[in-house]
Amino acid sequence: DGVDAPRVLLVTSAEGGEGKTSVATQLAANFARTGLKTILIDGDLRQPSAHDCFGRPNETGLADILRGELDAAAVVQE
Repeated sequence: DGVDAPRVLLVTSAEGGEGKTSVATQLAANFARTGLKTILIDGDLRQPSAHDCFGRPNETGLADILRGELDAAAVVQE
């Protein structure tokens, strides 16, 4: 049919401090470098840190979307 299906990759672990953010940010950066459309969602609502890896602010994000205050387009950062 020529249409690519959406693909999702989830990085998780049983405990904190096991390197989830490092793995997820490196994977996302490598996918993007190869030209793949890539979005990284930091689902850690207690201590999000993926923004630090890219030198981006942490002003809005997933929690704002879940509360219905913003839509995804308003929180996506390049």
